[in-house]
Amino acid sequence: MRIEGRKERVMSLKSGRALTGGEANPYGRVAGSVLATIRRLAGFTQERLAERLPVAPTTLQGWESGRKPLLNVPFARLSHLRRTLLAVGARSDLLRVWDVALEVDAILSDLVDPDLDTHPLALVVPDRLSTELLTWPLTGRPPRQLAATGARLDVHHDERAVTFDALRRLSEQAKGSIDRHAMLRRQVQFLLANDPKSTTLIAEQQAADLRQARDIREWSPAWALVRSTAVTAAGTGDLEPLQHFIQEGLSSEQGVLANLSYWAYWVGELPERWSADSAMINGNGFAWSGERLFESLLDGVVTAPYRDLCAHTLWALLRCRRQLASHPARRARLLAAAHHALDGGQLTKQARHKLDEVIYATEVLA
Repeated sequence: MRIEGRKERVMSLKSGRALTGGEANPYGRVAGSVLATIRRLAGFTQERLAERLPVAPTTLQGWESGRKPLLNVPFARLSHLRRTLLAVGARSDLLRVWDVALEVDAILSDLVDPDLDTHPLALVVPDRLSTELLTWPLTGRPPRQLAATGARLDVHHDERAVTFDALRRLSEQAKGSIDRHAMLRRQVQFLLANDPKSTTLIAEQQAADLRQARDIREWSPAWALVRSTAVTAAGTGDLEPLQHFIQEGLSSEQGVLANLSYWAYWVGELPERWSADSAMINGNGFAWSGERLFESLLDGVVTAPYRDLCAHTLWALLRCRRQLASHPARRARLLAAAHHALDGGQLTKQARHKLDEVIYATEVLA
């Protein structure tokens, strides 16, 4: 989609003052804000880094603010910028975040694309880092990798209103067949969950999706949609869709493995990007260590609103990765988290049974 057409599309989405330039869409500012954070933590002022590049200080200021989106910078120049950042002491973990932020800006640049078949959220499955970068302009909450860095991304409420308006229109367009555009619909609904004005709309759409998805005992696009709906609903305090998903969606070995594979992808265990939800069952199997997923589930089984699903997934993970609990320190954390979750009294009988099995198997390893 051409950059020069974005202003006209956004003006058609919202009446009143026409947003212009960088105001028309939050794209450009995600990677720019990460760049500013990297520079600041490396101990460089804008003037000093601009001199090293070399570019005019106003150019670097434009990149960091999003007035001159990094998406418009030629690849060779971007590569030179990255090499320079590395040379001046930029943290490698934050450079990884910056790489993903550039991809996220590309998604945001086409977020109001009305073509359902070419929409970026119909062509890529974001992992947790990508998703947290995508929601940063919508919520003001930076991803966990930036939480302690003082990173800021200022987005005017008018911009958020424009973006949420576009997403609501998109979610309405994506209704219909449970299979067609299911991946797009579930991801748009996830983003709209950050908009209080969309609560009723999303609840109605998700209820309709659940009615249509009659059988999720085997994997299908409907399975992935129901899983996403269940997790989102749990975040609002509605646990019924989650219990339905656990009972039906995890009743087969294929469903258990699909859930495990997707969660591993979500936390960043897999290096490649998925282009479709079907990668949950057609991907590279279990060519991942499980260490990131293990740590994420230990936290989730205690604190996540969907802790029941965390308990089931932790059980499935240790069934195929028993060695994760063999290290004494890791085993101690596992037992502490499992007992804490059981003592909390907020788990279903089935989830408690899974954790009891986890504890038994872990203590046998000791």
